[in-house]
Amino acid sequence: VAAEMFSDGNFNWGRVVALFYFASKLVLKALCTKVPELIRTILGWTLHFLPKRLLGWIQDQGGWDGLLSYFGT
Repeated sequence: VAAEMFSDGNFNWGRVVALFYFASKLVLKALCTKVPELIRTILGWTLHFLPKRLLGWIQDQGGWDGLLSYFGT
């Protein structure tokens, strides 16, 4: 899912937030369905993708402070 979200090469804060939201919903689903072993896998996928594809863009936008600035908080 993460690779597909950014496959067009367009990065924006909305997509970054959507990726983390999606990952968090998967983790919650794994907890609710009593399949906690999936949590490590979900986190692994997300944390593997982050430095490989997103970290440079996030840094170019001012880091996580850029996210707060973008959303006005």
